[in-house]
Amino acid sequence: MHELAHGVAGYAVGLPVPTITLFAFGGRTEVEESRSTPMTELLIALSGPTISTLLTAIWWIAGAMTDPGPTQTFAFVLATVNGGLLALNLLPGYPLDGGRILKAALWFLLDDEIPAARSATLIGRACGWVLVLIGVVIALGTNNLAYGMVFGGAGYFLSHTAVDGFRRLALQRALHGVRVADIMQQVFRAVGPDLPLDQFVSRFVLGQSDNGFPVLPHPEVGPPQLLLGMMSVRDLRRFALSQWTLTRIQEAMTPVGRIRVLSPETTAADALKALVESDQDLLPVVLGQDLMGVVRRRDLLFYVRLRVAKM
Repeated sequence: MHELAHGVAGYAVGLPVPTITLFAFGGRTEVEESRSTPMTELLIALSGPTISTLLTAIWWIAGAMTDPGPTQTFAFVLATVNGGLLALNLLPGYPLDGGRILKAALWFLLDDEIPAARSATLIGRACGWVLVLIGVVIALGTNNLAYGMVFGGAGYFLSHTAVDGFRRLALQRALHGVRVADIMQQVFRAVGPDLPLDQFVSRFVLGQSDNGFPVLPHPEVGPPQLLLGMMSVRDLRRFALSQWTLTRIQEAMTPVGRIRVLSPETTAADALKALVESDQDLLPVVLGQDLMGVVRRRDLLFYVRLRVAKM
């Protein structure tokens, strides 16, 4: 219900909510923040703690109005759990709710989101390591290992998520408004369908950093050109060394109908997601049936690093 409240608040202020993920220490609601403002950030951040506060109060009142027994214990346990979730999320560390509230305030004051998020991240990491230290003191000073592990685990979680949250935000902002057409490479190495595998290895694989190559009818001519498929080292491994001389690229390649392609209008963020999901270093950019260019993972990450460095 805490995470659902974030999602409802996101929709209420006009921001899409693609996913809600639950895990051991709580959850994460992914809100499309490209059109976010300090006020929408504040409203979304406050929605979860508001629900947790109501749940804590409701279960505590229910327990107080119930006779002693299993039902009362159950109500008080739920009140305590929701209260603990509320306290953890209000810690002033981004991307927890307390950190988002702090980020919204700093964003309003500084009029710049990235410095505000960076400050909230640093505070979040500091809070996390303080909790880790408290956990160590509890474990060594009172011999209460369970409570020490709870504090230490929460602190490590906070420190880790603070950095992860800032990286996600920086990545979103670096790729916001960028299309594949803006970053694709139009100069690249391609192979022909009639090239034997042994020559492919000697000319394209040995001593080279690229692992995938578009297969084109006339590889010496630049795009646009009909894309036949993709040839990668993974495709090469399906053939024994003794078969390389007699096997040609068109027999070993992955046909165009079985490969993931990008459109020039695909967003850079979706292109990065496609590269990660396909576990490929390079994806072709196709318009109709013609290859227009390629997007390499390393080029995209280098572009992100340049954009983030300027923030």
